[in-house]
Amino acid sequence: MFDMLQHVDWHIVAANVGKKSDLPKPPKPYPRWWLKNTKADKQGADRVARLEAARARKRDREGAIAAGLIT
Repeated sequence: MFDMLQHVDWHIVAANVGKKSDLPKPPKPYPRWWLKNTKADKQGADRVARLEAARARKRDREGAIAAGLIT
């Protein structure tokens, strides 16, 4: 219901603008926390794995710098 009202409001504003450059951005859908988005969950897990790998590389690099292996 809320999404429909946002789109109706957006269409009314979009129909009454003078220039196309003044056209507002289309509304984003209302966040529904009770629905699980598998794509976002998968991307979240991938992101966490990439961050952990980056942190491990940083620790290794800092250890090598501290040991004087690299400058």
